[in-house]
Amino acid sequence: MAKATGYMPHTGPIVTRAEAKAAGLKRYFTGRPCKRGHVSESYTSVSQCVACSRAQTYEWAAQKPARWDEARIQWRSANPDRITKQSSNWVKAHLEQRRATLKLWRLKSKAAIAAARKAARQAKPNVYRAHSENRRARKLAAGGSYTAQQIDNLYLLQRHKCVGCGISIKRGFEIDHIVALSKGGSSDISNIQLLCMPCNRSKHTKSPEQWAKEQGRLL
Repeated sequence: MAKATGYMPHTGPIVTRAEAKAAGLKRYFTGRPCKRGHVSESYTSVSQCVACSRAQTYEWAAQKPARWDEARIQWRSANPDRITKQSSNWVKAHLEQRRATLKLWRLKSKAAIAAARKAARQAKPNVYRAHSENRRARKLAAGGSYTAQQIDNLYLLQRHKCVGCGISIKRGFEIDHIVALSKGGSSDISNIQLLCMPCNRSKHTKSPEQWAKEQGRLL
């Protein structure tokens, strides 16, 4: 549904219709009010006041909201590049206003944003795990990275079982660096294994050999 906007008198330079046509301009401005009293630009092609045209559009939209919404959707679908360009130009011209609006929206929507993020993490936990661990590896300059798909593949390769104790990890698992990042390990998928929470807590940053000995799997 269209929403009418307040009329603001135009204050630009005077340009006659003939001058606008010669210059290839879409609008011209005489400085004189139209028959409805609008001091506005006019369209060069039809000599119609821009403010009058907008008012007529809003009146039509109010009378036929369904057709207006349909026409608007069709226009947006047919002009995605134009919409993107207009939006980008507006943001550049109103950068501080945009920042203030976003800041206010984040403050008002803090609980909703947190809930949406939680739902996204629950829906795609491996994506967020990979992102978090890759970020930690970059901060430590450890090198390497892995994707959520690689974690899914590793989960299948391990047959849904913990590498440490062999129990099922279908209800949940933790991503472990075989050689800890703090001990020189990388975040490449070749240095990753999936453990249950007790095993991961037990291993912590221990070397594979030390942990295996403590578990009685290595003499």
